[in-house]
Amino acid sequence: MKLLAQAGWLGRLRRAWKVSLRFRLIVLGLMPVLLAFPLVIGVLVVVGGQRADALLSAQINGELSGVRNFLEAAKSDTQTRIGEMVRSGRLDALSNGRGDAAALGEALATLARGSGLDYLLVAGADGTVLASSSGVLPGVKLPDSHVIRQARIGVASAAFERFEASELKAFSPRFRQQLGIAAGSDADLVAATETRGLFINAAVHFPLSIDAPDRILVGGIVLNKNSALIERMRDVIFPVGALPDQGEGMTAIFLDDVSVAASRQRLQGMRPLGLRAPTAVASMAANPSASWIGVQRFGGVDYMTGYAPLVDGDGRNIGLVSVGFPDAPYRRMIDDLLAAIGALLGLTLLGVSIVFLRAGDDLTQRLAQMAATMSAVRRGDRLARVGRTQRPDEIGILGKHFDRLLDTISRQDARHLAAQRVIADEASRWRALFENTSVGVVIIDADGSVFALNPKFAAMLGYDDVDAVKRLRLEDWDELFSLEELVRRLENSAEPLVETRHRRRDGSTYPALVSLSRAHWQGRLLALLTMRDISQQKIADAELERRTAALRQSEARARAFLDTALDAVVVLDEQARIVEFNPAAERMFGRASDEVRGQALALLVTLQADSATLAELGEGSHEGIGTDGDGRTFPIELTLGSMDDDEHSWHVAIIRDVTERKAAEQEMQRLANVDGLTQVLNRRAWSDGAKILLAQANRTLAPMSLLSIDADHFKQINDTWGHLGGDAVLRALAQTLSACLRESDLLGRLGGEEFAILLPDTDALGTKALIERLLQAVRACRVDYEGQTLSFTVSIGVTLLDPARDDELRSAFKRADDALYRAKREGRDRACWG
Repeated sequence: MKLLAQAGWLGRLRRAWKVSLRFRLIVLGLMPVLLAFPLVIGVLVVVGGQRADALLSAQINGELSGVRNFLEAAKSDTQTRIGEMVRSGRLDALSNGRGDAAALGEALATLARGSGLDYLLVAGADGTVLASSSGVLPGVKLPDSHVIRQARIGVASAAFERFEASELKAFSPRFRQQLGIAAGSDADLVAATETRGLFINAAVHFPLSIDAPDRILVGGIVLNKNSALIERMRDVIFPVGALPDQGEGMTAIFLDDVSVAASRQRLQGMRPLGLRAPTAVASMAANPSASWIGVQRFGGVDYMTGYAPLVDGDGRNIGLVSVGFPDAPYRRMIDDLLAAIGALLGLTLLGVSIVFLRAGDDLTQRLAQMAATMSAVRRGDRLARVGRTQRPDEIGILGKHFDRLLDTISRQDARHLAAQRVIADEASRWRALFENTSVGVVIIDADGSVFALNPKFAAMLGYDDVDAVKRLRLEDWDELFSLEELVRRLENSAEPLVETRHRRRDGSTYPALVSLSRAHWQGRLLALLTMRDISQQKIADAELERRTAALRQSEARARAFLDTALDAVVVLDEQARIVEFNPAAERMFGRASDEVRGQALALLVTLQADSATLAELGEGSHEGIGTDGDGRTFPIELTLGSMDDDEHSWHVAIIRDVTERKAAEQEMQRLANVDGLTQVLNRRAWSDGAKILLAQANRTLAPMSLLSIDADHFKQINDTWGHLGGDAVLRALAQTLSACLRESDLLGRLGGEEFAILLPDTDALGTKALIERLLQAVRACRVDYEGQTLSFTVSIGVTLLDPARDDELRSAFKRADDALYRAKREGRDRACWG
């Protein structure tokens, strides 16, 4: 099926090629873009990419050579300096045994600082240190190395040398601490810790003489953390501005595969020390002359990086040197160059294709235009022409002759059709103007007589016969204006309409709106008037004006009510958003109407009713809490009502601050339950509370005690000090009893000097302890009255309530009262149980 589909597709293309000149021209015009352009671009990408890689590899190789040359120059310079020092007479004299060791050390330190060396030592032929610039004590043995061996046989040499951490003290006691490199932190490389040292080491034998010992001078440069040397090397390899896009060049020196010195052109504080080189670089250990070049990611950036081995004097690979620069700018430059070449080539080929396609399209369009003209003429369209868009070539000349032939044939037909069209258009305009318009139309001659009119105007004047109106003049139906006055009024007015009054056939009149235009026709000046009966409009306008006035008056009354009302009045929409906010509401809530308009009523009022909407809340009075602009809350009473208009439902909330009323109600409630003299519960309130506590005890079966208390010899106190003195004693007694009770205990004054206490959740042991406290507190109580100090005691009757038996307080009270009287008979100031 797939082969059949392909065969059908190829067959359609083959047929299109045969029958369509346009198709052949399009295919030929697109050949450069569809075939040649992709092929050339592919070659550019392949060849250009290979050439770019070769150029970058050549550049990195050149920079690696520069690094190696720089280090070789530093090594040679170190050897030269050591060689010059051994020829110094003063150094020779100080080191041949005739000088002081301390003076020799100072001389070595001076020479080392002046020559930029990190250490300078004088050692015997066996490698024992005699003196040093770096604080090495005499007698320390230098580790074996290539340059030491060469110096012993009299050959001056310098080499890159690697020393273990334990060997560093032979060159300086501080090197082990100074040269240690902690693990690196770059996520792109494997971190490592390095404690060894990498040196440029040089040694030269002192001149031999009969009376001088066998000595060598050893000195060098430490490469670990040597920022000065690595920065100079980087400046040589990557001068400022040498890389494109201000790229950052990097150089590094590795001890084995761990970086011990590194430089970055801009990020000086981010030298990648203590990092391992890629695993692929380790293969160079077997071939000291090899090098590795590749792309390496560092700090999130791809670098074109090269590594070359660092060889010691014995030919061993002891480290690496590395250079790198960002790969992206070069790749971008190459890509931009290839893109520019490709774009230029593509635009060129596209331009060739467009020119070819436009030329072919123009040719086919001109031929198609001639074919279409011939077909139209054959179908009877005598006005069809090729036109003058053809250029004056062979095809254009052919089209011009064809048009002339068609013009000759159709000239007479055109005249005939034009005459018929004029007649038809005139008749159509007449019918549309005078019969189909919805307004009255009349054409008046210059003398005011009617030239023509439509049936609508005749009907407006009350005539059934149009011809009857033709005998009238403008003054016969217009009560206000003549034709001249009407023309003058319209010409002097900015409005194109004039209001007048017309008279009907029966003598009645109606208001009319008239517009006028003038035109010349066959040498006559005619006026065209269009008229509209505006009787209904006038009635509607009057009714609208009446309703508007009534609405304004109603709004004024409502506004006066809102502004003068003493209560807060808030008008709400269907979503309970504030629409109106009267001055009383502003004063009550401390907010301006502009501040709250459009806000929800919940901003100001929290109602106690649990209703989601105002409709659920319902009309009537509701209680709630109001919040003013300062956050103060106060009790309110809200009366809600509703009203509707044609489009919306509105709610009117009348809000009243009931703070004073609530306070009065609370005070009345308190006075109704509290004894006025002692401020404890009165008999009724105490009885109500006791019933509640007894019902709870009946449910839980919790223990409960009842105390009946009476002031001893109270009649004697009244007789001695009067009722005011007795009142003072009763107040003191009530305060003393209250101070000894819990919040859950119930204290009340039953009358006179009689008090009662109900103790919930209290057994006999707890009741006994409380009674002891009460008796002691009363005995200690003193009342100051009229300069005298009064004291008193009480008698107490106690009973335990049985929840299963004492379902009423009456029986318990009888037991407590009996016990109280027994306490009085037994001498008072005591408690008895009943």
